[in-house]
This record gives sequence, structure tokens and C-alpha cells, in this order.
Amino acid sequence: MKPTTAEMKALKRRDPVLAKAMNGLPPFPDFPVGNLRGSRFHALARSIIYQQLATAAAATIYGRVRSLTPGPRFPAPEHVLALSDKEVRRAGLSGNKARALKNLAEKTVSGKLGLRSIGRLADDEVTRRLTTVWGVGEWTTQMFLIFKFGRLDVMPAGDIGVQEGLRILDGLDARPTPEILMARSEVWCPLRSVAAWFLWWVKQHFALSRGEMHWAHEPCWYAARKGRSSRWQGDRRQTTVWDVPNLNPFGGSRDGENAVSGHGTQKPVRLWERPILHHTTTRDTLYDSFCGNGTAVVAAEKTARTCVAMDLDPQYIQVTRTRWEAFTGRRARPLPVRRRATGGSDA
Repeated sequence: MKPTTAEMKALKRRDPVLAKAMNGLPPFPDFPVGNLRGSRFHALARSIIYQQLATAAAATIYGRVRSLTPGPRFPAPEHVLALSDKEVRRAGLSGNKARALKNLAEKTVSGKLGLRSIGRLADDEVTRRLTTVWGVGEWTTQMFLIFKFGRLDVMPAGDIGVQEGLRILDGLDARPTPEILMARSEVWCPLRSVAAWFLWWVKQHFALSRGEMHWAHEPCWYAARKGRSSRWQGDRRQTTVWDVPNLNPFGGSRDGENAVSGHGTQKPVRLWERPILHHTTTRDTLYDSFCGNGTAVVAAEKTARTCVAMDLDPQYIQVTRTRWEAFTGRRARPLPVRRRATGGSDA
């Protein structure tokens, strides 16, 4: 659901400070988008996995859980119940999250949650029903209401990102308490979800930090398949700054992942992980037209993707092979080369 133009204009008139920030940010989406267009069970399971984790770490674990069963989709509740606790924990979930995911699957299969009809209920009743699942609290239900159902008047006052956004927006010395945030949000009714979304963006755009990538000034570009949405991490007219540690790229390191390659522009694997996790899912195939230092190949291996790569210089093919072997502990197996029969003309 998306607010009307008149509703957005009224919100800006009620809060000129928020309006000024909104003018430099992307428009509010028509939720649900992307992965959240799937089942309601999937949306709740994803929220459980993402609880109290950095986005990149949560996306990695989410991808591992998704790959526990055959096929490209997230496991159905019946499949989750069939998984052993050991399998779920091996994917990276904590004991509490594994228990919450199993309890969610159990109550979905039994029909106790009534997920098929829950969309007709008021926000408070949705919260009351969903919090009967072990490990599901107010924050998880609020994310579900905003991003899955597109409810427009939800205020996640306990969310640190929203609190930080308001601190920046209002120039506060410290993050506001949930009580202060709730009082401040009265002016945003009945579009508090919209205000919260922009506060998340305020945090992302103003809380910039300087990483150690200053030694290699190379452009970074994204591409998204036609008809697919891209989870862009910033306004296309602005620069997104990531804080990625420089793991001594010129001298290399001994951790396998960032082992020395001898390539002049070797980058930390985490730098390539970002666009891969943002724009692909597990088992997708990536293409790198100049594999060079092999970072994309290692990042694809780390995130359970396949990478098809090429380079014009044979020495960098060897660099990529060496880095992949150092990271995986396995030997690369060369494929036989099929050569075209001679005797004819291709001209």
C-alpha cells in the first residue's frame, strides 16, 4: 500500500524538518517489494533471521537457511519442521532463533496463527496473534506490518535505526528513548510507517564513515536484471560510503580469504560481498569479465554463488586460481579445452 500524493504533501506540511530530508531521498515504496512478495510464513521467518544482526551477516545466514532444501525458494513450514536442529544451527542461526523458526513453522502448519486471514485484522490484533510464537516480539510484528502488509501507521519506536535517524534529523545529543520517539511521532499520524522509513534513510545517508579504500579510487557500478528490483543502498545521485577494513591488500594476509594475489588493485572480499548479497540469491551465477585479482570469485564462493570469470592475461587466471585454492583448501581442476578443427575459413 502506498500513500496518496495528497497524504504525502500533508505530512510534509505538518513536519517541515522531515520534509526537507525527504526531498533528497528516494520515494516511499509500494510495499511489499522484492523477497517480501512471497508467503507470509517466509516474511516472518526472514524477520526472525534478521533480528539484531547487521544486514550483511543476516543476509548470509538467510541464504544458508534458504539453501537447506532443494529449489530456489525459502523452505516451506513443513520442510522447516523436517530439518534437524543441527542442520538449522549449522546454517548460522542461534539456538533461540532456531527454536523461534521451528515454533513459527509448527503454528503455521497447525493453523493456529491463521496466516491466510490475518491480513484482515487490525494492527493490535495482528501483534497479539503473532507474539504467541516463541521469540517473536513487537519489533518483528512491526516489520511484518510495514514491509509485508504495507500498513502506513506503524511506529517502531524501539528500533535503534529509527531512533538514530531522529537524533540526526532533530540534531539531538543522544538517541531519543522510545517514549520520546512515540510522542514526536504524533505529528506524523496517520503515516508513521512512512516517517520511520525516511528516518532509516536519514541514518544511512548522514552517518557516513571513512574506510581505508582511499588507496584505490575505482568506480563501483551496479546492474539489475530487467524486471527485477535492485536493493540500492543509496540515492543514485549520491555516494554510498561503506566502512570496509583494509586487510593489507598490497602485502596480502594469511587468512585465505584475502591472501596476497600480487594484483595492484586487490580489494577485500567484503567489498564484493556487498553488491552480491544485495542483488542476487544463493545458487545464482555471476559474471566477471576481468577477474584480475580473483576477489569476485572468492566472494561468490563465500556467498554460495557460482562465478564465471575471464581475464585476458593468463597470469591473473593463475592469481585467481591461487586465491580460490587458498580460500577453499581445495585444488582447482582444469577443464579440457575444445579446439575448433582447422581446414576451413572463418573470414
